[in-house]
Amino acid sequence: MNVSNTQNIINLIYAIMLVSGLVGGFFALKRGKRVDSAAMQNDAILALQAQVASMKDELRDLKDENTRLKQTLETVKLALLRRGIHVTIDNETIIVTDKNEEVTTPLTPRKTASTHGKA
Repeated sequence: MNVSNTQNIINLIYAIMLVSGLVGGFFALKRGKRVDSAAMQNDAILALQAQVASMKDELRDLKDENTRLKQTLETVKLALLRRGIHVTIDNETIIVTDKNEEVTTPLTPRKTASTHGKA
């Protein structure tokens, strides 16, 4: 074997190693992206599940608060009725009836600090 044949064989081995490295790198990168994508999807699913659980808790709390407020309103109406004042609430109209006169008052909902910024 002479030097040029040895040089050609070495060049061929380098070329094969280069192509093998590129192909291996391509498949490793492709698999890495797939693993990263699956991990990102998993993280997104977990975050959404936590958000749904939080919203369910908030909804339950709001239902409880709504029930409490309805009970309070009924208690106030009963106390006023015992003093001769009858209060009727129909959608956005409040009718207050006294022993002597009837007054109809339209209700204009006021924004409170808790409703600002909510859509």
